[in-house]
Amino acid sequence: MSAPRPPQYCNKPLPLVALSFRQPWLWMMLHLPLEHRKRIENRRQKNSTICDAPIWLHASRITKKDYELAWRIAARAGVPLELIPGWGSPEYVQHAIIGIGSFQPCYITADNGWEMAGHFGYPVRYVDPIGPVECSGKLSTWKVPPDVYRKLKRNFVERYGDSHRPFTIA
Repeated sequence: MSAPRPPQYCNKPLPLVALSFRQPWLWMMLHLPLEHRKRIENRRQKNSTICDAPIWLHASRITKKDYELAWRIAARAGVPLELIPGWGSPEYVQHAIIGIGSFQPCYITADNGWEMAGHFGYPVRYVDPIGPVECSGKLSTWKVPPDVYRKLKRNFVERYGDSHRPFTIA
């Protein structure tokens, strides 16, 4: 059975572009309880491609350094640390597209909560997990290969159903 169709997916084309995230950052955006979820994406460079339109969310690799930094920032943001899976957890899917989302235009961030000082902060408009589709990613944004796109489309339809076309599916 498919999930109810979120209104943000109505009458929009499925994205052709993905944005790569190192884990566990993407896991914290998609899977923490809503009140503790990471609600901003910090980037060192400005990137207008990720604003407003839907984009696939790609989980790249996880390093011990990224895990430790994410753990410290999550603690600063008030996340109960027992909610975060430990280092090496299989919950941190890598080298796959695992979600879909959209971000608002950026602003220069401060050093509090989930924000990282001096970065461009993109507030999350919405994010939604989908079944993982394995693929290699690239830094920042990149065009999804056709074979991966077909698998993503199939996963999306499985999750949200095809009868009302939640996105314009080509």
